[in-house]
Parts: sequence; structure tokens; C-alpha cells
Amino acid sequence: MTAITVTTAGARSRLAQATVTPKRLVVLLGWVVVILAALAGAVGLFAGSGPGSTTVTSLRAQPTDLYGTGLYRFDSVLVGVGNRGTDAVTLFLEVPALAAAVVAYRRRSLRGTVALVGILGWMLYYYASMSLTTAFNRLFPVYLVLFAASLFALPLALGSIDRERFARAFPARPSRKALVGYLGGLAAVLALAWAAAMVASAVTGQLPARLGAYSTEVTWALDLGVIVPAVAAAAVLLRTRAVLGPLVATGMLALNVALGLALVGQGVAQLLADVPITSGEKVGAMASFAAMTAVAGVLLGRVLRGLPRR
Repeated sequence: MTAITVTTAGARSRLAQATVTPKRLVVLLGWVVVILAALAGAVGLFAGSGPGSTTVTSLRAQPTDLYGTGLYRFDSVLVGVGNRGTDAVTLFLEVPALAAAVVAYRRRSLRGTVALVGILGWMLYYYASMSLTTAFNRLFPVYLVLFAASLFALPLALGSIDRERFARAFPARPSRKALVGYLGGLAAVLALAWAAAMVASAVTGQLPARLGAYSTEVTWALDLGVIVPAVAAAAVLLRTRAVLGPLVATGMLALNVALGLALVGQGVAQLLADVPITSGEKVGAMASFAAMTAVAGVLLGRVLRGLPRR
């Protein structure tokens, strides 16, 4: 009886000291995202029927080429090809990584929980875009459930981490100055990537060249209205040594890596398909995003190596 009492007390002590407190709802929603993202990625990637590329005139009298193939036949060539590239990365990389992160999260792994936060952030971003931008197709209900599941799982997963314990365990290297500089640079790059075209369109009244068959620019709204302010806020919190700063900054690095890998897959697919892309877009968007993702991966790796396992 004494041995059992001692063991139980020890287990309670370890539980009290844990940085991560898993929530059943996060695990449930995580597996929902794993299963449905695998389904959406597989269908989007491998569906291949359709008449092929067709030139049409948009509601705003813009000539645009529809992709005409598979699930994305009614999307522009730029978006249709890009979506299939993103689906490949999601199916073969993001989904397996998310499944492993959910398992690690159940085991109170701090590093696994950071990965879970980053990948859920990517899933939220991607399926918000798929729900709001992509031409309606039969997988719309799947996109909607993925959007909702990620939306609720992400803050719950982040809230599973004790921010004060995380701040105390946060490694000295990479330095806060390096992390703040990177996050500030990332916010600036994203803002410059889209703001110039947005402002020019607002001033001149001309439609954005990439608008194509769509009625608005959801990517601009998500990046400039959500991602840029979130990254900037993470930099400020870390710079001012707020307790929440290390956790938010690490989460943003994880999101940057997950999102960046998908964007690289998107860009590679567009290049291989000879989608018309200007040299400025290749250098200003694709190359810069790939470079920022590589830097984020290095920084995140150093942070994770310096964190305790739990």
C-alpha cells in the first residue's frame, strides 16, 4: 500500500510540473483534421478528368484561363496548379507530421505540441482559403469542417502549454534579438509582397492582374489582415519580454515552416507546369518565401533543441 501511495504521489508531482496539459478535444479535432486533410489532398491531387485549359471572360471582363482539370477545373490555371502542388505537400508531408504531432501531444511532448500548433495554423490558413476562394466543388463541406476544426483546435492546443514554464525553459540561443529581427523582417516581407499591388489597384482603379476569375483577393486579406499583424505582435511580445512572447514567437516559427513548405510545393508545381509568372514574382515571392522558410527552420530547430522534452 505504501509503495502504491508513493508512486501515485510521484505521478501527481510530475503531472503538476508538466509544461503541456493535453486536452481530449484537441486530440479529437486533430484526428478529424488528419483524416479529412488526407481525403481532400488525395482527391485534389489525383482527380484528373476535365476538358483542359479554357480561356473565358470573367464577370469584370478580364480574360482568364481556367484550369479545366480535376477538382479545380473551374479555378484559374495559377490557382488550380498551385492547389495541386499544395495538396501534394499536405498529403505526403503535413498530414503525416500532424498525425505524429497529435500522438506526441497526447504524451505531453513539448516539442510535439509546438509542431502541432504550427501545422494546425497552416491547416487553418489553407482551408480558410479553400473555403473562401476556391471555386465551389464537391469537397466544400470537407473544407468547411477542416476550417472549423483547425480554428478551434489551434487556440486550445496553444492554451495547453503553460506559458510561464515555457518562458522559463526558453533557450538563450538563438538570441531574442535574432528572433525579433527575423519576425520583424518576415512581417515586412509579407507586407511588401502584397501591399504595393493592393494600393496600386486602389489608387488606379485597375483590377489586380492575378484576380482572374475571382471576385476578391482573399490571400491579401489573410496575409495582410491576419498573418502580418500576428507576426508583428509576436516580435513585439518577445522584444518587450512579455511572458507570452517566447511561446507566441515559437508558434509563429512553426507556422512559418509549415506554411512555407506548402508554398514551396505550390511554387514548384507552377514552375513545372509553365504557369505564366513574372520574373519579379519568381524572385520577390517564391525565392524570398523559400529563403525565409529555410531561416525559420534553422531558428525553430535551435529553439526546439534547447527546450525540455516535456
